[in-house]
Amino acid sequence: MDTMLFRLNSYAVYSFSLVVVISFLWGAFVFYKKAIESHFDDISVLDAVVYIAFWGFILGRLAFALLNWNEFSGRLSRIFFLKDFPGLSQWGMLAGLLVGLWFLAKRIKVKYIDWLDLVALGFSATLPVFFAGLCLIQFNWIYLGTAIVLSLLFGYFWKAEDEYRTYSWYRNKRTQAKTGYISGAVLCLYGLLNLIFFVIFKGKLIDVLLSVFLIVAGIVLVYIRSGRTLKEDIKNISKYGRKH
Repeated sequence: MDTMLFRLNSYAVYSFSLVVVISFLWGAFVFYKKAIESHFDDISVLDAVVYIAFWGFILGRLAFALLNWNEFSGRLSRIFFLKDFPGLSQWGMLAGLLVGLWFLAKRIKVKYIDWLDLVALGFSATLPVFFAGLCLIQFNWIYLGTAIVLSLLFGYFWKAEDEYRTYSWYRNKRTQAKTGYISGAVLCLYGLLNLIFFVIFKGKLIDVLLSVFLIVAGIVLVYIRSGRTLKEDIKNISKYGRKH
């Protein structure tokens, strides 16, 4: 799938790599726009993009080496030879996103979850562009359908970022809802997306387990941030059951 498009001096530009870069830049733009609208400092927002890109690349490369240990075992120097041994792990890049944002939040002393919501929105913007790009490289109805569905979901997340604090089920009994809905929903979506693809294309067990973990983590995050409690919900369910 990854074919060379052209050469820039001594560097070759490949189709798949170009799709990844364009997807990231679009997601970074969406994050930047929403963060500025939320009155975050523009320098800190740009720093967040740099932190995420740096740690995403570092952890993505290290995770790729670990997941392909047979190729890198005893030859760790291969990690630095991207041209001869290309590859990044999506799980490592996702971890890098979370770690990079954590380092930034700690440095500028802001609430991690507030920024994570906006980063998650940007991440949801990268997905339809990525699959549309894959479809251009090598047409596939699954990629096309996925790109369309993800575009619709991104539209929902874009609108929900402004409105979810008014959702009665999420706000519960509080006068003001906490941030975290977008983060949890996007994590759950990404886990579900990967789970479907790994089942269809018979992925590795570790990929399936990590996908399930993301789904559960996303649901738990939304539940916790909603301010609901398991005890309260069980009590309400019991009352509803007795009435019916």
